Amino acid sequence: MKRLIGGIFCLVFGGIGIVIASSVLRGIVLVKLWQWFVVSSLGLPVLSIPVAIGISMIVSFLTTTRMPKEDDNFEPGKMLGIVVFYPLFVLFFGWIIHFFV
Repeated sequence: MKRLIGGIFCLVFGGIGIVIASSVLRGIVLVKLWQWFVVSSLGLPVLSIPVAIGISMIVSFLTTTRMPKEDDNFEPGKMLGIVVFYPLFVLFFGWIIHFFV
């Protein structure tokens, strides 16, 4: 019984930690992309990380339409790719592109 409660506890707080870390990472990536492309070309003000996190959350809320199917299996590797590697992938290609702007 203790093992089950410990597993649930880790799953819940681990999930919350992943959401927080993902939000912060996406905020940092948005700040850098904003500095490279929007500030330099349009002269708009620099974003702070909390504002970038909020904008990222709004955009995700408005654009995410996928509803999980009941037969979808939880895949930790796929989740790690979405949470960590996708923002870093976008940041890397943004970094390359900003040299051509």
